[in-house]
Amino acid sequence: MEKRACRTAILSSTHLMQEALFHGKVKGIFVMIDTPSISVIIPTHNYGAFIGDAIGSILAQDYPQENIEIIVVDDGSTDNTREVVQKYTGRLTYFYSKYKGVAAARNKGVSLSKGQIVTFLDADDIWVPARTKKVAEAFAQQPDTGIVFHDFDVIDRGGRLLYKDFSAMFYPRRKQKGPLLTDIIKGNIFCGASSFSFRRELLKEICPIPEDIKRGVDFYLAAVAAKYAQAWHIPETLGLYRLHDGNLTTRFNANPSKSAEIHWDLSNTYKRLSSVLSNAASANRGYLKSLRRRYYRSRLLSAALSGERLTAIKQLPSLFRSTESSCEFYANIGLSLFALFLPNIFYQYWIKCGFYIKTGLLRRWIL
Repeated sequence: MEKRACRTAILSSTHLMQEALFHGKVKGIFVMIDTPSISVIIPTHNYGAFIGDAIGSILAQDYPQENIEIIVVDDGSTDNTREVVQKYTGRLTYFYSKYKGVAAARNKGVSLSKGQIVTFLDADDIWVPARTKKVAEAFAQQPDTGIVFHDFDVIDRGGRLLYKDFSAMFYPRRKQKGPLLTDIIKGNIFCGASSFSFRRELLKEICPIPEDIKRGVDFYLAAVAAKYAQAWHIPETLGLYRLHDGNLTTRFNANPSKSAEIHWDLSNTYKRLSSVLSNAASANRGYLKSLRRRYYRSRLLSAALSGERLTAIKQLPSLFRSTESSCEFYANIGLSLFALFLPNIFYQYWIKCGFYIKTGLLRRWIL
């Protein structure tokens, strides 16, 4: 009886200690909960071919599944997305609406979410099993951080590896931690939604995302968040970004009229973001100038690709006035030639040339 009473007392004491750890105080020392609740929002539109892999990668996370909330926001899909998602009934929340755009889908997901950490997974992307755990650990270890992001590899439609460590290859000048706004606006950081996570309090402050933004939603969200919060980079590949003919990255090599539409939409995003950031108390003229440069560049390309050469030429003075480096100056010379003389078919070669310069492949080939 004495042994049983002793054992009961020990178990009771252990239980009380666990409760104390969970609620955050042991002998006056604050202990961060290492398994916060995490909401994963999957916006989707006609990605039935991929969304099963995305959901499966969440269910395979090395993290307590009871602490992961999955919300699928179906933005008017007309393919088999509903049928694929229904296979996971009971494990996720599925919301369907008429097509309103990705900004509306993300806003709806945020409004439905309850997690302490909110993160997005594009329906065509995948996470590695350690992703959620690593993100939670980063937030726990960096209490002043509102944003956590990580590296990723790039795969093709069938899941075959295209680029290892995409960020290191294409964005070698990216900043690792602290204020990221300048690097985001200058294009030193790829703002893929599947690599970014946010504290709930931060998203509550900056959402809803303006729903008139049709493209560049992830760029807008990351930039606004970076204006108000510190960021932390996890130098590990924790996700797979899928490159295929349906996402924005490859549409820049599509037909001229489609590329013109994309650039027009992006110019509106840059204008919207510039307005939001210029109204902030600590607006920085440097990154506002960078945003204006991106705006003029997209307007020029949209006009040129639409055959409106005169409108494109009118953007050139503003573009050159916003130039800050010799590299940008020479890039503007190339844009000027394109706007003045070259047929639209040369656009795809101009894009590829920029790709080779950015990755250093052209320099290595010449040498």
